[in-house]
Amino acid sequence: MVRAGLRSRAFVAAPIVACLAAACWSSTAPERDASLDAADASADGALDAEPDGDAPAESPDAVDAAAVETWATTLVVYAPRGYATDFLELPDGGFGLVGYASMSEDGLGGSDAWAARLDPHQNPLWAEFVGGPGDEWVQAVAPGPDNGMVFAAIEYSGPRGSSVWIARLDGAGAITADVLLDGADDEGAWAVAPLPDGGYVIGGSIGRGTRPRDPWVARIDADLNVAWQRRLPSGIGAVQSLSVAADRDILVAAAERTSTSASVWLARLDPRGTIRWQRRATGEFGEMGLRTAMTETTDGDVVAMAGASYRDVFVVRLDRDGNPRWRKMLDASWSFDVMAGDGGEAILGAGRQSPPPFVAPDMWLVALSSEGRIVWQTGLDGGYLEIASVVRRGRDGSILALSAEIPSWLVKLAPNGRFNGSCPLIYETSVEPTDADVAIDDPGFAFEDSTLAPVPGSAAPADVPCPVEWRCPD
Repeated sequence: MVRAGLRSRAFVAAPIVACLAAACWSSTAPERDASLDAADASADGALDAEPDGDAPAESPDAVDAAAVETWATTLVVYAPRGYATDFLELPDGGFGLVGYASMSEDGLGGSDAWAARLDPHQNPLWAEFVGGPGDEWVQAVAPGPDNGMVFAAIEYSGPRGSSVWIARLDGAGAITADVLLDGADDEGAWAVAPLPDGGYVIGGSIGRGTRPRDPWVARIDADLNVAWQRRLPSGIGAVQSLSVAADRDILVAAAERTSTSASVWLARLDPRGTIRWQRRATGEFGEMGLRTAMTETTDGDVVAMAGASYRDVFVVRLDRDGNPRWRKMLDASWSFDVMAGDGGEAILGAGRQSPPPFVAPDMWLVALSSEGRIVWQTGLDGGYLEIASVVRRGRDGSILALSAEIPSWLVKLAPNGRFNGSCPLIYETSVEPTDADVAIDDPGFAFEDSTLAPVPGSAAPADVPCPVEWRCPD
């Protein structure tokens, strides 16, 4: 959408309370060194450095899985339809969470963004809630300086359509910078990933109305200034997943479901946004809500997954040059996220119908070997609708997963997928993968430069009370 001038973003704080209810705990493990990997010396060095084609992603130090502390807690947002959409582990061992809540009765608009910071014991330190006359949906978060966060969002302003919204919060929850990226169509950001130089890569979509949307990717520096931005005229859908490979290449996954077909677009970009290779997978991925994600494994391969409501999850493993190694289907109901495990494994986060008498889908985590065999699989039934929408590697080698439904579950498992202790919510599953008959080709799409214009923002959240509420499992 086009604005005649800078639009004031006069945000006001409204009551939001993020509460953690401890459901299950295991014994406490020894603390690990929580130092961050050193960033590159400069942005120019990161852009101009010659990639090392043989450098695989680093795996975490070997840890004793039985000694890792594990737990499962719920995050309750006291607002109508409050969702946690993404999270990260902070350098101090705590957590940052972001999401949005529907606030139809507070005069702020339909949906507003929120963020929260938890200490290493999952106790809330602060919760922020910001809103304006329009709607805001925070979709993804990445680490910022000093235990802060940078989030990517969609900002909607009625007839003027939507824009990309990017904001940076410090460790105390104050917004230190925010910017809108604005164009002639409807734009939005769905993914963000940190770069070695301190900047970020942002992914989203550009489109208008109900027409299929085009993927959009941009690189920004630490001050949220745009270095480059690209649009892929293809109608292939929004960029839903971004990650940065060991050689600084950018891995991109986008998806689109229409009334007649479903397609997933996977690509590897160099640090300047040039396509190294691209692949399109076309098949029966489901009737609605098609989701996709992609990551690099520790041995340098790439694993992607895709799926939609009430359909099997499709998983493909590609080598570094984009050549398929295998294609599998898993009996699950929802597909959401994938991360690198140890020894070339890929750990998938999904949702799967709970055992009879089931009420709603359960959180489901599964590890696949480099050959496509299941190494382990774990389910969590909290009595609500749980889907492992985000999976992350913990700083101690653990597996962290978030269910973005209501209420939201935050779960920590050992590197082998086990819960070290007694938790009646955790159970084992017995799914076996099957070979997938999914066509993969090179669609030959070409990026074009995008011209979304930056518009300074003026968001100003405020601290609100955040008490802790304890719940025990039945």
